[in-house]
Amino acid sequence: MDWIKNNYDRFILALFAAVLIGVAVMLFLTAQKFGERFSEVMASPIKSTQIKEVDINRIAQARKDFEAPLKWQSEVHGGLVFTSESYVVKEGRLEKIGKGFLKHSRTGEQIPQAWLLQYKLSAVDETVGLQDPDGDGFLTEDEAVAKPPTDPTKKESHPPYHTQIFLKSWVTTKFRWKFMEYIGDPKAPESMTFQINPMDLRGGRTEFLPLGKEIPGTGFIIKSFEHKEVVNPSTGGKTDVSEVTIANPDTSESIVLPLLKIVDSPTQIGTFEYRWGKKATEAGQTFTVQRGKEIYNLPPEPAIKYKLLDGNQDGAVILLPDGQKYTVPLLKK
Repeated sequence: MDWIKNNYDRFILALFAAVLIGVAVMLFLTAQKFGERFSEVMASPIKSTQIKEVDINRIAQARKDFEAPLKWQSEVHGGLVFTSESYVVKEGRLEKIGKGFLKHSRTGEQIPQAWLLQYKLSAVDETVGLQDPDGDGFLTEDEAVAKPPTDPTKKESHPPYHTQIFLKSWVTTKFRWKFMEYIGDPKAPESMTFQINPMDLRGGRTEFLPLGKEIPGTGFIIKSFEHKEVVNPSTGGKTDVSEVTIANPDTSESIVLPLLKIVDSPTQIGTFEYRWGKKATEAGQTFTVQRGKEIYNLPPEPAIKYKLLDGNQDGAVILLPDGQKYTVPLLKK
């Protein structure tokens, strides 16, 4: 202890040297282990062929939630969460729109208010259906009831033109036929000709026509002939009571005409109104067609022909150029 007191500065120096030597030894040992640790870190990881299975149920649920957003349902309100339904002030009170209907002015068909809102049109203006915002010649109400509905704001999107034909009335009248005579051998009907008189056809003329030929202006063809004779009690001779059958291929109607006798058959006539390009306040093009006849010369496609197949007081059926049938609605007043 006396030596330390007498040689304090040397003791401190010796102690400091010992600490330095200890630190140097620790650094040396650490440096020796660093190489081993570094080599472990740099070593390639062990490859695994197993991939954790993806939970596709969560993906499917997320897609379902996206396609069908959560809706708030209640007795007084239904719609997207935090989204109010549409209301309008009408006659001093709030009126919900979007779930009600307007009516087609000429057919009475319903037009959903939601459909009008889809194209940013007024759902409460009672005249909205009578407007033509895209100028394509079709009123909004006609585009709404088309099958399928078309876009009332785009001119290139519109219903077929035949949907603008409306039935105004359907009338059944009598039409008289008379089988006048025949020429040829009754045993060979295919070589014979027959004189049929459509008595109530204006401008018609009587001709001798063979089997299968159409009687001009009537839509009827001569379908068959049957030679018949009966004994006349007063003379003892034979009387010719032969019959010819005429038929309308389009309506499947057939009529038997005995020789020299007048036969009444019902003739059905439809009166129509074509409304393409007409404003709601304008009258359409009116025309009358007999059942089995063609409808044509309608703008903007005057060459297109439709055939009137049948009808009644509630509507008519026409044959389109592509062979499809279309029911013409009754024009309500």
